Amino acid sequence: MVKKNNPWLDHVKKEKDKPENKGKPLKEILKLASESYKKK
Repeated sequence: MVKKNNPWLDHVKKEKDKPENKGKPLKEILKLASESYKKK
């Protein structure tokens, strides 16, 4: 069975990889991600 990627986790990973978010705690990144995430 192929595991489908979770769109929310994909979004969080993208936010985490942004240069301006390097070294920020996960809590901060989740907060930023929740502001910029739009449910499809």
